[in-house]
Amino acid sequence: MESNRFGDITLIEGNNTGRYPFCHSLLIEGPKRTLVDPACGRRKMEAVRENGGVDTIINTHFHEDHVTYNHLFPEARVWAHNADRGGLASIAGYLEMSIDMAPDLRSFWAEVLAERFHFTGWTLSRALDDGDEIMVGDTRMRVVHTPGHTPGHLCLHFPDAELVYLGDIDLCRFGPWYGDRTSDIDDFIESIRKVAAIEARCYVPSHEGPVYEEIGGLAETYIGVIEERDERILEAIGEPATLDEVSGEWIIYGKPREPEAFFMASERAMVAKHLERLVRGGHARLEDGRYVAV
Repeated sequence: MESNRFGDITLIEGNNTGRYPFCHSLLIEGPKRTLVDPACGRRKMEAVRENGGVDTIINTHFHEDHVTYNHLFPEARVWAHNADRGGLASIAGYLEMSIDMAPDLRSFWAEVLAERFHFTGWTLSRALDDGDEIMVGDTRMRVVHTPGHTPGHLCLHFPDAELVYLGDIDLCRFGPWYGDRTSDIDDFIESIRKVAAIEARCYVPSHEGPVYEEIGGLAETYIGVIEERDERILEAIGEPATLDEVSGEWIIYGKPREPEAFFMASERAMVAKHLERLVRGGHARLEDGRYVAV
């Protein structure tokens, strides 16, 4: 089991360098053990269960690739931000907060959540909020609310270990993902800068990495992906175009991916957020169902 130690905190690296559908997890030792985002891999999570289990699970947000093995610890308390409570509570709640999908795709994704990700729904034992300072065992943890990816997305700062767990502010080359109905681009940008301003020795994203010693430049490059998407979408609406026409250019994902219906729903949702933001900023206007740059 690949891992790094930071005092009582063990980073358990996710399978395939933590790329979706896996993520990196944290195990915090102490009188009571705490597990952050148990989705690094089944065997690794079974090993944790067989070697003492955990008392508490912290989910940084409600997405499937961060809760996959919650079900292996049925007695554990679950902590998360209140704004993601609905998405964690049930598959129906998840779907209400996630990508806007056609009914047939919604049914397909509900089956994927249940079968591939063991999504059963969880009731929060504790709602975490920005600035909460909690002793997790003998380890001091500060909660950093970083909305944008989801409304309740959290980063976790461990001041004594000089460690920040970034969750899905993952700094990967693809860039930020904000395809849910409840995602927000401007909140995401603010959150990236908020967490980048925290001084620490190590920064651990949920995916890839897995450890960065400095993230200021990476954070600005990550934000730059959003700005590049804006520019490419403005080019696409140099002549009036509908949302579907712009989405068909695959500006976000670069090319169609499988299952195409799911990725097109995500592409369309993210492009729509850009277009709405460009209209609000006075860079585009909507006329008779078509967007055009101004």
